[in-house]
Amino acid sequence: MSESSRPWSGIVTGDSGPYSDDQWSDIFATFLAHIVASQGVWEGQLNELVASGAVTPVAINTGRALVDGVWYESDASEDVAIPSPAVNPRVDRIVLRKDWALQTVRLTRLAGAESALQVPPAPALVQNDGVTWDLPLWQIHITVGGVITLWHDEREFIGQYVPADFVSETLALIDDDFFGPNWVDGESRNVWLASIAASGNIDALDEVGFGTGAITLGHDGVNANDGAQLSAGTIRPELINAHQRFSAKEPNSDANLDRLIGYSDQVEDVTPTNGIFFRAVGVGNWFAVTRIAGVETAQDTGQALTNVWKTFEIKQQAASVVTFLIDDVIVAVSTTDIPSAPLTAVVIEIIDSGVAPAANQYQHVDYMRVKGAR
Repeated sequence: MSESSRPWSGIVTGDSGPYSDDQWSDIFATFLAHIVASQGVWEGQLNELVASGAVTPVAINTGRALVDGVWYESDASEDVAIPSPAVNPRVDRIVLRKDWALQTVRLTRLAGAESALQVPPAPALVQNDGVTWDLPLWQIHITVGGVITLWHDEREFIGQYVPADFVSETLALIDDDFFGPNWVDGESRNVWLASIAASGNIDALDEVGFGTGAITLGHDGVNANDGAQLSAGTIRPELINAHQRFSAKEPNSDANLDRLIGYSDQVEDVTPTNGIFFRAVGVGNWFAVTRIAGVETAQDTGQALTNVWKTFEIKQQAASVVTFLIDDVIVAVSTTDIPSAPLTAVVIEIIDSGVAPAANQYQHVDYMRVKGAR
């Protein structure tokens, strides 16, 4: 048996007992790990249910998980067939499905709907406690020609250890004070370095409900070709392991004011030589951009500049796939123009387009979380 789940009552149905002492020992070893969460894939055990395959079937490697309180193990690679769509691409989900009637947890494909959209919608999870519960693992994109892309790694890990390298998630507070002084050019706070031109400014955010860590980037409207940037070169992971989340909103917009948040190799430039980032030009939407050697792939996320807090996320789960999310919804997936080497820094910046914009605060940022996982 390559897949198993336990414990279940009875001695006949599905994966019900009796269980051997070795089987119980496996359970105890898992639960005695020093970091425990309610559900997810166990980090560092077997092969963490990694997916692979460019055509059907997709192979799910070995691993262990906790699915709504039930322990699961797959000790051999399992194939999941992904049928080709008829007319338009489709995104399917591979989940671990807990079934109360069958008393099992098994790998299951949830079929999506074919769509001509840039990002086809993923099928909904079923999470009905006492009946059926899905733990998401992977989103799989498949073309009419049967070409498969590992679209989005949805595995959430239950940590087993903290290796010496940069692997754990880091909360990068930007400011230390509730209402600290204005930043000055060249100043460092925490891991952040400020680069501020004459008309740019960076200040603590004096918005109700916000304190430590929140900042705003602005322009005084006097000089052109100016802006402000915060960069952190010490917290970036290797590019292939890049995972960045940040909370941001745009209190004002101007046709002559551009902004960028993500990974970049240049200061105060929304078209760097290399980078992976969200970019908004003037009053236009946020675009998801991958850029190498000055050549880019830019995709409209459909997200307008708004004075509402949003969570932006950049996640690279393979050397050839970068996923962009806003408020946990995939807004773009890029498989082209992805840099092959680590980038210089994590960057938050605004810069005018050569004409001075109105004097205003333009970009609020509350926090930044960066994670790498080897």
